[in-house]
Amino acid sequence: MKNNVLKVIVCGSTFGSYYVEAINRNSKDFKISGIFAKGSVRSKNLADKYNIPLYTNLEDLPDDIDLACVILRSEGVGGESTEICHKLLNKKINVIQEQPVYYNHQRTCLELAIDNRVVYMTANIFSHFENIRSFIEYSKAIKKLSKLLYINASFSVQVSYTAIDILIMAGAYGKLDIKKVEWDSCTQPFDILYGKLGDIPINIEYNNRFNPEYPDYNMHLMHKIDFYFTDGTLSLNDTYGCVSWRPRSYVKFNNYNNYLKDELAYINLFEGYPLSINDIYSQIWIDAITKEILEAKNYIINARMNSSRVNRELIVSKNWKTLQDAAGYAKITDENIKTFKQFCNIYSLYNNGRR
Repeated sequence: MKNNVLKVIVCGSTFGSYYVEAINRNSKDFKISGIFAKGSVRSKNLADKYNIPLYTNLEDLPDDIDLACVILRSEGVGGESTEICHKLLNKKINVIQEQPVYYNHQRTCLELAIDNRVVYMTANIFSHFENIRSFIEYSKAIKKLSKLLYINASFSVQVSYTAIDILIMAGAYGKLDIKKVEWDSCTQPFDILYGKLGDIPINIEYNNRFNPEYPDYNMHLMHKIDFYFTDGTLSLNDTYGCVSWRPRSYVKFNNYNNYLKDELAYINLFEGYPLSINDIYSQIWIDAITKEILEAKNYIINARMNSSRVNRELIVSKNWKTLQDAAGYAKITDENIKTFKQFCNIYSLYNNGRR
């Protein structure tokens, strides 16, 4: 590290391309030193775009790499990124690994990081989205005044690990203990699971469908969470959507609750992102990745991992495995909707219907 600028290698050229862009935009903290990939046309094009080396063998990496962002599929979803993490950690390179990661694999990586006096962490860029951060912080504040009674969480298999992480960050601690509702007929596109997270009842609507040819396409949703407190409901409407608070409803008022007449019936705490899908990826995702790697930089400079984060990540990996065991393998689908109806078409029909 020179002048507090970390030299970074990015492993993977698909989602890894966003990390390359985030590092490239933040030259005062990071220097992109290359890409590690299998040598596909995509990875070659990415290396050419940023005029950086492409490595296909870890033994060829320079000796002065400070941080590796391993943005590849882990063994939990049919990849091999954990083995790559082991080799990097043994080279005394700090590592951020893309989730999901099995508990045993994560624990081994943490042990290697401690042995080699480097930092290891798993990534959750969604936790740096302003709306999700707002949901997390409001939840922690409300919990000081009102009891969390019940959770309803809806999410897709692709982001299930991060969903569990968000629940824990928002204050829903503890061991996940759930069962899947078995139906006589197909329940496309969601499976229903219920049980407890710690001592809090939870219902999960799980979009457990997966097209291996297009693994990240056509999710019905990403994250949607409702926390039911004694005094009202805190809601994260969508991964990119608003955060709201809805007090419990009172129809009649008396001397005990007359003051509630002036309470707002529904409050938007965060308005969401009024941006195009392209803007979300080019702005919000890049900003979130930057915050994640800056957090890693802070740990690296202070030569220590954050113990509360380490413990949280271990709990997440355990609970994610519990979810996978209860839900079963994702249903394989060949669905690939290439042409979606745009909102302008929907709005046109809506307007016509009102005339």
